[in-house]
Amino acid sequence: MKPTALTDEQLILEDRLYIAGEPDTEMLKNLQAHILKHHGRDYAWHIFLRFDQRTVNDAKEVLKNYCSGLTSAFRQHADAAKHRRDKSYDGGMIKCFYLSASGYEALEYNGLWNPATSEAFCAGMQQRGTILHDPASDTWQEPFQQRIDAMLLIADDTLRNLYDELDRITALFDGKISIVHIQRGEILWDEDEKKGIEHFGYADGVSQPEFLASYVPGKVHSDAASKDILLVSDPGKADNAACQGSFMVFRKLEQNVKDFKEHEEALGALLFPILPKEQEGRGEVAGAYVVGRFENGTPVVKHETALEKNSDPNTMNNDFDYSLDSGGSKCPYHAHIRMTNHRSTPLANMQTVNPAYQPGNRITRRGIPYDEIGRNNDLTWEPENNVGLLFMCFQSSIENGFERMQLNVNTADGIIGNAIDGSFQQWPAPWGNDDVRLCGFSFNKFVTLKGGEYFFAPSIPFLLTLP
Repeated sequence: MKPTALTDEQLILEDRLYIAGEPDTEMLKNLQAHILKHHGRDYAWHIFLRFDQRTVNDAKEVLKNYCSGLTSAFRQHADAAKHRRDKSYDGGMIKCFYLSASGYEALEYNGLWNPATSEAFCAGMQQRGTILHDPASDTWQEPFQQRIDAMLLIADDTLRNLYDELDRITALFDGKISIVHIQRGEILWDEDEKKGIEHFGYADGVSQPEFLASYVPGKVHSDAASKDILLVSDPGKADNAACQGSFMVFRKLEQNVKDFKEHEEALGALLFPILPKEQEGRGEVAGAYVVGRFENGTPVVKHETALEKNSDPNTMNNDFDYSLDSGGSKCPYHAHIRMTNHRSTPLANMQTVNPAYQPGNRITRRGIPYDEIGRNNDLTWEPENNVGLLFMCFQSSIENGFERMQLNVNTADGIIGNAIDGSFQQWPAPWGNDDVRLCGFSFNKFVTLKGGEYFFAPSIPFLLTLP
């Protein structure tokens, strides 16, 4: 039986696609897509732009023209509701637009941002690299060494549509806005588990903060989160409280899959004699210790082996905190997901491995893998470069969100830490035993920053009223 046709507003109400307990369709229509929820498309192209002062007035007119077709949060979530009711419904392309601090300046919005309250955004990622212990920007991929004023994201399930849209953009921007770089991303699939993964082979996008009521099922550990960690008032439309935006961090992270897998296997070989013999591979538990989850998403703090793929996903992914493991004998303190989201773990426990650890606001990850070498989902091939993750995250404060997290993990996290030596790492042997630890095995430096920038996602009304 065909579902009853509903208006978009009725779909929003029926699916409870609203935040903070009340529907707010005006705010959702003003807010860009991809902030409250991942765009969900198989392909995403990130088009980096620079404005020329000589053509700035033309650039503003071009942007107003193009931004009239941006996807709002309202449109994205109404389309998602339609797809859930009718699987054949295709919501089509997602389009989003972000400005860096230099972009605001180039568009003659000097003084809109206060460096005292938005220090990181105003400085930009290159200038903050020393604080973050990032590689020097002259080692980045060349396009990211240049000034980047804006980023346009287009995402779709059909590649042909993206090529056609790029042709349209190129013609529209010609002589008015320079395209600095086009960075393509594509979902990587684990066909057996039917999950999106990253190039090391682990389930990606698990346990995100949820801001929309309909996406928060009843469970012991809910990911329901306050919009205050995500949204801020758009200073370009300060007179309209319904105009909200979010700070966005973009980082291109290259992954050395071969080196990671070799170290995973070597650590597994050391642990294997005192781990259960029924493990499928020696690296399986070792990798779970490094990441905090087995490849299919099973949290190692709850299980010493990966759950079957038909297990309850809520139990598998989110129904836990680290009070179950105050000693770090099931999930090491330095495991990636424990360092990036300590849940309810007392601060003193985290300071065991990082004395400078300070809790910060959660970030909202919206990344997608990239593949510039033609791996094409061949998980048996372990490339050393030219594959990785296009890391994107949204937050209400870069300093208290991404930067606080990055500083915390720099000296501890074996996945994304930049200043780590690994000598402190302790590996439970066997799982769950507080008294037996393997030490002296350094697991680190398999991810290299290739470039990035800090952006702000303005409200759609701001972009449509550029002078």
